[in-house]
Amino acid sequence: MCKYTRSCFDEEDKCDGVLKCEDGTDEVGCACPDAWRERCGDGHCLVRTQICNRRVACLDDEVNCTFTCDNGKTLRQSFVCDGFNDCIDNSDEEQDCECLPFQYTCADGKCIHINNKCNGIADCADGDDEEDCTCASWQFECTDSTCIPGWLTCNGNDDCSDGSDEQNCPTCPGRYYRCADHRCISLDMLCDGTPNCANNEDEENCEPTCSPTEFTCPDGTCAVNLTSCDVMTTTTTRMPSTTLATTMRPPSTMMHGVMTSEPMSMKTTKTPVICEDSGFACNNGDCIKQEYRCDVIKDCDDGEDEENCDPADITNSCDGFGPTDRFVCDGRRDCTDGSDEDNCHCGDRPIMDANIIMGAAVTTRGKWPWQAGLIRSKTTPFCGGTLINRKWVLTAAHCVVGLHGGKVYLGITNWKTGREDGQTIPIERIWIHPNYSGDPAHQNDLGMIKLKEPATLNNYVQPACLPPMDYVIADGTYVTATGWGSIVESSDSPPDLQEIRLPKVPLEYCRNHYSLELLDSVVCAGYSNGFISTCFGDSGGPLVSDINGTWYSIGMVSAGESCGGPYRPNIFTGTVSNLDFIIKTMEGN
Repeated sequence: MCKYTRSCFDEEDKCDGVLKCEDGTDEVGCACPDAWRERCGDGHCLVRTQICNRRVACLDDEVNCTFTCDNGKTLRQSFVCDGFNDCIDNSDEEQDCECLPFQYTCADGKCIHINNKCNGIADCADGDDEEDCTCASWQFECTDSTCIPGWLTCNGNDDCSDGSDEQNCPTCPGRYYRCADHRCISLDMLCDGTPNCANNEDEENCEPTCSPTEFTCPDGTCAVNLTSCDVMTTTTTRMPSTTLATTMRPPSTMMHGVMTSEPMSMKTTKTPVICEDSGFACNNGDCIKQEYRCDVIKDCDDGEDEENCDPADITNSCDGFGPTDRFVCDGRRDCTDGSDEDNCHCGDRPIMDANIIMGAAVTTRGKWPWQAGLIRSKTTPFCGGTLINRKWVLTAAHCVVGLHGGKVYLGITNWKTGREDGQTIPIERIWIHPNYSGDPAHQNDLGMIKLKEPATLNNYVQPACLPPMDYVIADGTYVTATGWGSIVESSDSPPDLQEIRLPKVPLEYCRNHYSLELLDSVVCAGYSNGFISTCFGDSGGPLVSDINGTWYSIGMVSAGESCGGPYRPNIFTGTVSNLDFIIKTMEGN
């Protein structure tokens, strides 16, 4: 019987994710469908970050908040030493904690995530996590010590030949429905007209609910006829900026500071631009220094700064230029012999060190020198990016569609205390991939940022290399993603740059676990058991790989679902498949 009402519920209604009782009695004490949620005393499940956040969301989410983090944040004592960095500064996991089943105990007692053992990088102080490795971290060890890819486990096939890869597979708590993609959904999500499983199995074999005179739409709703049905789409969470809208504009549209690769199709009357300090006004309204006129370098988009020049006034900047000159190593061959783009170094990282925490690592300044942070009026980066030369940054299209103005951080790891040590450069213009689809699929999720001034390359600011056109990254190859995104789903952004090391997984595996239409250009990476993952705020950030000692851009953080959730690999926009667009955009602008 429900606790505070006079209604009853059947035992089969308990722990199915559906509140039969108004007071939630039928769900109290039941486990939530994933480890990132906590059950309230009124039966509701809340994301962990909603507990003890001083905003009442359920009956008891603000009680028993007795642990104080080093940064002043309060938590429930049950959140301490549970393997989740709820404090953001990790102080809740530095309380003489015993290592958990999903962690490896280093020789010195330190706990690291099991996914970081045998991943090719020593995370324990004496490197014992890389000793006695039969299989790599992305592989599953069968009973006979055979190694198979981790993505083959719990797929219904006996890939080990002894059935060990189909044992101890994840289950759903209580009476939640388990999708073939290992997603757990409440029973009221079955046959509700909205596909919730990746293969839409929750909307199959549903009893018709429409009357004999009505038409059953593909989404299960009823209408007079097929043409009256609403278009139904399923959504998957991208790794977004927290508030940036992604409304699409037609390919021919241009706005201040943002443009697509298509030219403007409508004529407009422009107000003459008067530049400060007697600068030269380009046709598009940009101002350049007067000294840049007639120096054989086209600074205006259409090159009008090099037109109608008196031969006596022409200075050839290509004679005797230096590595810091504005047009050197910017992705465009300005000199007739292309010498300004020769000897441009990339993929070097001079400083290497990290302190590992739960599944992410707080990196040191200079370890990932191509990391860019996108900011608007506030100092918190809302998205990331990859510096690929002195003037260009790659990011996700959904980060910059509709962005006016904005700046880019370079050379910093802590955006709160280290800004003065880095470079903050205004954005000159943004290009969006012409085939970017917007929500929900975010196909061709690629944006390019041209900086107003060239970056100054040093030990802390270096570009990542663009990969060769024919480069194919094999499944199981380790890649690294970096960013200032949430550590725990829906948490605040950490001030320190985080890094994660992931194995690339087959695209088909990704497609089997998402309802999105993923293009062949997508790169997927992650572990079947989750935990180590990109999250909100990491969008647009770098995915890089070490190829023979040189670091290359492999992709940009694009989308995902349930940060760190099992069987939810991370989705990245691939660099290789977009090289043609990237190179043409740089060379033409």
